[in-house]
Amino acid sequence: MNFFNRFLRYNEPVFEAGGGVLDFDALLRYSMEELLLKTQSHQDLWLFGKEEQWNLDPGQAELAFTFPGRLVTASAQIIGAYDLQGSHWTWSWANPTVPKNLSAHALRLKEFGEQNGIQLLTTPDWPAEETDCWYMAALACHLFGFHGAFRGPSENSYAFITFGQVEVNPALEARGELLKSFTQESAGDFRTCAESIEAQRQACCRYFRRGTMVGFSQQELIDSLALATPSVLEAAGYPPDAAERVMEMIGGISDEEIRNS
Repeated sequence: MNFFNRFLRYNEPVFEAGGGVLDFDALLRYSMEELLLKTQSHQDLWLFGKEEQWNLDPGQAELAFTFPGRLVTASAQIIGAYDLQGSHWTWSWANPTVPKNLSAHALRLKEFGEQNGIQLLTTPDWPAEETDCWYMAALACHLFGFHGAFRGPSENSYAFITFGQVEVNPALEARGELLKSFTQESAGDFRTCAESIEAQRQACCRYFRRGTMVGFSQQELIDSLALATPSVLEAAGYPPDAAERVMEMIGGISDEEIRNS
């Protein structure tokens, strides 16, 4: 069944607090269109969606995305959670395990629903499809000026998290700082496998895959691995003969190995 057709059972004509008619479906559509544009911008600018790890700090209400050599952070709110087994949406304001500082926007949506007679926003939980949850996150982004939404997976559920202005560190234009940070990370990886040729091969694959992901050319990565001062292998503590063996090794590594690492 079409999402908006299902929504109509909740969306009989309602009135805004000021007396005007509120078209809730139109508001949802606009919010989603806006979120899609914001998401595309994040993907283009800082590779949103390709992060290696993510973390939500409840105390700071901060969402962090980890990339090779780079960390992206933003203020965050949990709007609600989708139960994969029961196909239910639960607002974060109705979940006692969510700290109040992370459910403030969801609570404001509840107040918006009370003011405008929108049952969907005031009912603690209801049967849903995943698409419905994205619309709730998009609505929160639109009404409260946040910049994006993220689906955080956990066991048997997804947390739908909105986030504000992002802070990129190193900055997008700071290519030299990014290379320095990536070099330090990679040195740590190679340091753990100094005694194993096979582990070094795997580290090489990860190095080229991760470096390419954040925009470094193959030649830049080769130079940084062993020719720069300091190089990745030098920082990892490899003596010249061991570094030379690694450089000989990379000539036999296939693109498929790198992609699959």
